[in-house]
Amino acid sequence: MRVVITVIGILLLALAGCGSTAAPATSGAGRAPADWSQVLAAANKEGEVVIIGSGNTDVTADFAKSYPQIKIDYTPMAAGDQLPPKILSQQAAGKNFTDVVLHGGNALMTLRDGGALADLHDYLGGPDIEPAKWRNGQLQFVDNAAKFILVYSAYAKLGPVINAQQVDAKQFTSWNDVLDAKWKGKMVVGDPNGGGAGFGMAWYWYVTPGLGKPFLEQLFKQQDVTLSRSNQQAVNFVAHGQRLIGLGIGDNSVIRADTEGLGAKAIDWKQLKEPPYVTAGLADLAVTGKPPHPNATRVYLNWLLSKDGQTVVTRNANLPSLRQDVPTDDVFPAMRLQPNVNYFTDFGEDAIRQEQKDAPAIRAIVS
Repeated sequence: MRVVITVIGILLLALAGCGSTAAPATSGAGRAPADWSQVLAAANKEGEVVIIGSGNTDVTADFAKSYPQIKIDYTPMAAGDQLPPKILSQQAAGKNFTDVVLHGGNALMTLRDGGALADLHDYLGGPDIEPAKWRNGQLQFVDNAAKFILVYSAYAKLGPVINAQQVDAKQFTSWNDVLDAKWKGKMVVGDPNGGGAGFGMAWYWYVTPGLGKPFLEQLFKQQDVTLSRSNQQAVNFVAHGQRLIGLGIGDNSVIRADTEGLGAKAIDWKQLKEPPYVTAGLADLAVTGKPPHPNATRVYLNWLLSKDGQTVVTRNANLPSLRQDVPTDDVFPAMRLQPNVNYFTDFGEDAIRQEQKDAPAIRAIVS
């Protein structure tokens, strides 16, 4: 097995829910003051909301158009493993500087387990959130208590990525088709040891009936795959014909290559017999315990989860919102969630626990 590592940007997965849906919202949209004008006045007086995000959630300019008196102090933090130590150390010192965290479920569950998160229902009482407008008529949560970590976006992951000039997409009707001997030495796979999309895909294979441990063992031990921790490198390998198939690659990198006609094409999940895989990626949010700007936090979350806010987030990230009145015209069609489909979902507390238990076994197979 050949290993190519050019960029070590290890992203923790936003994993949860082993084949289960996220926890629904509890009754009631929030416990903010009934008079929203009082919240706005207090928020303007606070004048700031401090956010740590994954990088594609910086909506400072758009928020400022609606609330010019409230400054967003946004710090990007791509690596999820850096987030919990930062927040936990602040709170241990009695100096919480952060209001909102926007990241993956794994990192946020660590904060929740450490008692570092507030009950979101104290901050979701704004007039524009409208739970009935969201998928299945309710807000979706990662944690089983449906209190601490909200999911605002989820998308169907793509199937194998192929070199469109040399590979016929029609021959793939199952993930098992990539185990054909003719693909030996001709595949690049996102390295599961690097986290991110590579690990998320490996975990899906590991827990999916008909695939499981035998699939991983044959793929990583017999197919002579090239491992990469760079999504762009992996896509380039496929687009340029250095490898004919790519697996476990970040979907946005694949979409860019597909839509720009660079030679790499994504296979739609509907073509495969295994259950389609839905992930929240890094689209989870939480409020820290005793945020320094509680009213500005309420106003920010009300805007972020409004139709306008989710439209901005969808545009920036090219991923569909779980809010159903948000346009998805610019979202890659295969990534849009469809009604009445039994999806495998990787967001929800139960799956985070299961993924953590399975991680050593998966990495042992890959190593």
